[in-house]
Amino acid sequence: MIMKLSKQILISLVSCFLLLLAASEINAQEKDVSVLVEEAKKAGINQAKIATLQKRAQSRGVSDQYIGQILETALAMSEKKLPAEMALEKALEGLSKGIPGGRIVPAISQMQENMTKSAQVVDPWIKQKHVQQIVNKSGSGMSQDQFRTEMVRSVSSSFAQGISTETVNAMLSQIESKSILDKTNSTNIVVAMGIFSDLPTTKSAPKASRTFIANALKRGFNADELQKLPSALQMGQQRSQLPAASVVNRVSQQMKGGIPAKKILENLFNGNIGGGPPGNVPKGLENKPENKGKNNSGGNGNGTG
Repeated sequence: MIMKLSKQILISLVSCFLLLLAASEINAQEKDVSVLVEEAKKAGINQAKIATLQKRAQSRGVSDQYIGQILETALAMSEKKLPAEMALEKALEGLSKGIPGGRIVPAISQMQENMTKSAQVVDPWIKQKHVQQIVNKSGSGMSQDQFRTEMVRSVSSSFAQGISTETVNAMLSQIESKSILDKTNSTNIVVAMGIFSDLPTTKSAPKASRTFIANALKRGFNADELQKLPSALQMGQQRSQLPAASVVNRVSQQMKGGIPAKKILENLFNGNIGGGPPGNVPKGLENKPENKGKNNSGGNGNGTG
């Protein structure tokens, strides 16, 4: 009887100990989050976004452990002079879609890795003489720090899509030529690098994508026009039923030939790859079975140049 009572007392004591331990761990987690919030404040990370993150995470049942890991990632990015608020934005996006905290944290860690790789290629590039000139150009609209931050964001999208460092470096090297920088501005370059990974040939035929971007910048495509190019190319390819590389190369030639951006976009959305009527097929491809019967006039004053 005494042994049975002693056993019950022991079990009760162990249970109380475990409850106290769990409570202390919860308090420690809450304390950790509050400390991290204070550190983020000192680092200049947007406090409104942090508050929104905490509120949304709590409403979705996400633990303080995950909130702490998200804040730690943001702080680590801030220390490396990376756009730390992207960690918060990514987390908020995931929470709004109902993604569990256990899946959000690895995604943010991967984003940090891509950002780090991006900074490693952007930082040496931005120090190049001709690049410095465009940053310092009157009316560029961005300080050097802003330009670096936006370029790191844009270039990271290429790494997120699995584009190699070699391919990204080759694109940046092509952009830094004086013949391009004299015709464009920092905002357009940021957008151009942002769409680079969205072009259908960047993985399979990177040289075609590089030439395409270079010609677009040389011919004065503005940020809005550049943003429309990936969807326009997709539409052009669907309507013409031509290979992606053929579409990209022919549009690149149209740019080189001086056809205005507005007209090129209009042609693409209408499927006029050669500048002629919808379904126009370039020379040499007219005998392909899927292209028989399509118009092959080759142009109507909007030729390829």
